[in-house]
Amino acid sequence: MCGLSLAGCNAASDDGGVSDGDEARITDGKDGWGPSLSLRDDTAATPSRPSGGWYVTPIHATLTPSGKLLVTGWGRAQPDRCVFPEGSRSHGSTFVLDPAEIAAAQSPGTMPITPIDEQAEQTPGWTPDVLYCVGHVPTKGGVLYTGGSRYQDLGVRGHEAEVGLSSARIFDYGSNQLRRLPSRMSGGPLAEPIKSRPQYGPVDKRGWRWYPTNTRLSDGSILVTGGFSSLESANYAVEIFDPARESFSTLVAHDDAYPAIREAVAPGLKDYTHTFLLPQAVSAAEGGGRARQVAMIGWSGRVVLMSTDTSVPPSERFMVRAHASRPGAAGGTGAAWDSSSALLSTGELLVLGGTNDAALAKRADLYNPLTDSWAQVDMGIGRRNAATVLLPDGTVLVMGGWDEDGNLAGDRRRPQTFDPRTKEVKTFDAWPNDSAERGYHSFAILLKDGSVLIGGGISKKVNGVEASSIGCERNDVRIYRPAYLAKGARPIIDAPEPIDLELGSTTATKLPFRGTALGAKGGAVLLALGSTTHSFDQNQRYFPLEYSVGGDTVSIKAPTDPVKAPDGDYLLFLVSKSGVPSMGKHVRLRRSGER
Repeated sequence: MCGLSLAGCNAASDDGGVSDGDEARITDGKDGWGPSLSLRDDTAATPSRPSGGWYVTPIHATLTPSGKLLVTGWGRAQPDRCVFPEGSRSHGSTFVLDPAEIAAAQSPGTMPITPIDEQAEQTPGWTPDVLYCVGHVPTKGGVLYTGGSRYQDLGVRGHEAEVGLSSARIFDYGSNQLRRLPSRMSGGPLAEPIKSRPQYGPVDKRGWRWYPTNTRLSDGSILVTGGFSSLESANYAVEIFDPARESFSTLVAHDDAYPAIREAVAPGLKDYTHTFLLPQAVSAAEGGGRARQVAMIGWSGRVVLMSTDTSVPPSERFMVRAHASRPGAAGGTGAAWDSSSALLSTGELLVLGGTNDAALAKRADLYNPLTDSWAQVDMGIGRRNAATVLLPDGTVLVMGGWDEDGNLAGDRRRPQTFDPRTKEVKTFDAWPNDSAERGYHSFAILLKDGSVLIGGGISKKVNGVEASSIGCERNDVRIYRPAYLAKGARPIIDAPEPIDLELGSTTATKLPFRGTALGAKGGAVLLALGSTTHSFDQNQRYFPLEYSVGGDTVSIKAPTDPVKAPDGDYLLFLVSKSGVPSMGKHVRLRRSGER
């Protein structure tokens, strides 16, 4: 019997998913689940390995062009909840997962991982650096990691000191290794205490980043926003990474982010600022008509618009429109605390769930930055730290989340889809053989075969006892197959990877195509490679392509606007009239003259 029962015994493919030989298998249109697999490190790479190996927690996940996933988390000695102080997170762990191996699993079990050298620095008196609560984003040739964390008293609960890092690393697709960049970030407070170590006095924290958000811009550069210099001390500087020079520059100094903006973009404790490149710049009268290209949402729930033009003075860079605040939570709680966000195909910003307010936690709020207006949808299930994943059929998958305080409606194990075009919500059966939730530090990420890998996360207490906790999250992953994979035959793209598309090209790219007919709208789409952590992915992008079909060929036109589709790596999906996606094909969307 196969682990994924929807489509029979699926043969594994070379591109990290289900093979094209599976496209004709038709079932009853229901979703389905693969078994849960616990991650273990049985290698001798880490000193003091316990008997039986380390248990490994997945927290950060990025899809690479090959279809495999780059994952970062913690290694620890204990299997489930951690007993403090003896058993807690021990060391950072970064590794590659192959979804094809996960999809082939027939029953719950263990999946071994092999750690990659994180290129950690060692500061006297501190533990080695770890890629934990790091910023990450796919960029040309690899994955950029910014920041991370360094500790004193690691694993001693209530005594840990946690500070951010000024360093950056790149995971190179060619070598499958991490390398540390010579350029460092420099924005941040000049002299500020480490709250957990006040005896140090004021410390130069410039460049320290923990929980930074990395957002791709239309010119190919990466915007670095948000995060902390140390626990509960925010870093308000905005920096830009130039991939060509592999160097950082400061766009907004920490002290130039004036108080009203600081309050709005602050991520709150243990969260990321949700920063998006808008598909259309906003030029509003109340902002002097100046164009703002980026939207930022902190825990307060206010949408701050920002200009990335380097010539703009600090006093004119930011703008908050009159109605930009998400309708708030009771008791003064930040309206976007523990929420998830996504940029929708409609151009709206989705802010989903969050807070311990029962009504707000089950709402999807959609903000239109052009009209400065909100729309609301009752999802019926209250969620904190749920994941939101854009799917090839144009819907948004809502997955997981938790109910920390025990007052939220519904079963968070039940996936839902939300269609931003029709506002329709569909709710599916809960994952089987597992009563625990996946909350903070969980992820969900779209794979090349249209399925979704979920992993990690903490759960609420059971009878007052922690089932899992920060640093001791669930150490398992499992595959979810959305219902669209069982609605009919797949379209098939008979083309090798990668497929090169040139931004703005007037010449259509012809690809061999067979199988079922495509949908009239959304029949060919690009989705940016996923890179998710803490329940959201700021670089998700759904872009429908112009296309035509002639015989056994589909002709697609490349995007023309890098604001709507920044150059970089994408997946191309063909989508049938029934909404069934093809296997995703790696697309390199490049500028004219680039190779």
